[in-house]
Amino acid sequence: MYRNVIDYSKLTKEELLNKVNEFSAILYGNTNEDAQMKLIETPWSGSLGEWQWNYKTNKVICNRKKINAIGYSLSEIPEEIGFEFFTDKLHPDDVENVMDNMKRHLLGESPAYEVEYRIQTKEGNYIWFYDRGTVVQYDDDGKPALIAGIVFDITKKKKLEERNNLLAKLPYANPDAVLVLDLSANPIYINPAAQKIIKKNIDEILPPNFIVELHKAYEHNSGTIFNYQIFDKSYIIKIKPFIGEDRCMVTISDISEIVKIEKEKTLYYEALRAIQQPIFISDANGRIVRVNKEFEKLYGFREEELIGENPRILTVGKETYKSLGYTEQYYNELFKDMWQTILDPSKSAWEGDVINRSKSGKVLWIRLSTTAIYNSENELTNFVTLSIDMTNTIYDTNSSKRELYKAISELAELRDNETGYHMRRVGICSRLVAKKMNYPEKFCSDLEMFAPMHDLGKVGIPDAILLAPRQLTKEEFEIMKQHTLFGFNIVKNNKDMKIVSDIAIGHHEKYDGSGYPYGLKGHEIPIAARIVAITDVYDALRSKRPYKKPWSHEDAKRYITENRGKHFDPEIVDVFLELEQQFMMVFDELSD
Repeated sequence: MYRNVIDYSKLTKEELLNKVNEFSAILYGNTNEDAQMKLIETPWSGSLGEWQWNYKTNKVICNRKKINAIGYSLSEIPEEIGFEFFTDKLHPDDVENVMDNMKRHLLGESPAYEVEYRIQTKEGNYIWFYDRGTVVQYDDDGKPALIAGIVFDITKKKKLEERNNLLAKLPYANPDAVLVLDLSANPIYINPAAQKIIKKNIDEILPPNFIVELHKAYEHNSGTIFNYQIFDKSYIIKIKPFIGEDRCMVTISDISEIVKIEKEKTLYYEALRAIQQPIFISDANGRIVRVNKEFEKLYGFREEELIGENPRILTVGKETYKSLGYTEQYYNELFKDMWQTILDPSKSAWEGDVINRSKSGKVLWIRLSTTAIYNSENELTNFVTLSIDMTNTIYDTNSSKRELYKAISELAELRDNETGYHMRRVGICSRLVAKKMNYPEKFCSDLEMFAPMHDLGKVGIPDAILLAPRQLTKEEFEIMKQHTLFGFNIVKNNKDMKIVSDIAIGHHEKYDGSGYPYGLKGHEIPIAARIVAITDVYDALRSKRPYKKPWSHEDAKRYITENRGKHFDPEIVDVFLELEQQFMMVFDELSD
């Protein structure tokens, strides 16, 4: 059905003019040159499409251009198509208008069917058509039988209209003052925003040097921008000449609020830099946006090295916490609590102690105070964090504690036949074992410091029993066994001395469950107590006592080996055997 339809792309200009002349006669009732040029040279026209609609049979015939315009090829179209093939593709907002136009023409209420509408392409997007047609044949009853018409793709025209409409609205809708002036600064156009700030005449809002700036812009054939202040307000003026015309567009923007904000930002930044405590500010995603001088001094980073970085660059990580004696659970709960608190708008502030690292790698103990900043819409915008260096305080506190713990150990020694060297040897050897077993450094150093306090509870044992130069009776030994409980009760409420309570209560327990005071066995016995059990027995066997002679290293080693899995933890016995040379060296160099 399409073979006889003309392909306009293959027509010569003369043939095209003739064809258009035919259509103009049908559609406009004339063949003059104006009608021809209207059809051919209309600047917004797309490809010319020709169509015919048999009103009786509903069959539509159209040329390839119209079919191609909506993304189809002729081979994709059925041999016979009806009017609904196109109406089904109309934009919903245009259906009523198209149908109404066609109806009015068919009823003879309008000389032609003429309408602009959107139609959906094969790809699903919409393009604009201009459609004009007229009844070219009537039946015997005088009713429309055949309607013929032409169609243009006016999508480009519509986009241009849309852009022009938008441009036309811009000066009117612009909140800034927009003026069109001649070279003498006389107003040609003033938008509503400018009218609001002009009380009497335009000179009220123009600076004294405006004419000079205006002529300067024309001389250089380019725009110019400058700031000025009037009535306690700050403005920025932009002058843009119209090329080839003695006119210019002037925009005047009130930047008072911006200037105020910039001043506040400068003041805030200067205040931040002047604060004597380290502070950093991060955005809602946690990226650092500002640090002050004290922060740079504490951590050793320059501000430009930190901008855009996550604060994780300052943290030490889970393994360092563990090496300093903190459990993985403590680490996880510490930071879980921090983030849950900060991100809760009802709280938004958190304070706690964390471990950081400087650029040089130095470990820093930090009292961290972080506050989340929310805007008026309750949206998180920033975090402000104050870092207080507690490193020296922690070290001084730890040093004081060590001196106190040492004094307590020495006090216990005064009531016992044990020597200070025995206490030191037990501490050193316990540290060697823990280190060999890959325990964290904090645990190893604590074990060295606290292992000498294993017999702290002996301060509660009567001198007659504690200092007896003989084997104790069964009754006396039962009393002596109470020193494990006495030691535990002395320190049980001090969280810093948890390891002491473990050692005190457990260093006489045995791996097979035959020890005292509770008959614990295996890993029920705290690891610190299992280690001290070996180091204390080894040193006691090798030391001279009122009731025994000192044993040799080989005899002490044999005793420990024979009690592997009975008295002593098998794993620790194996470590002892690996370290026996160090044990001998410590005993010899620190002999009584």
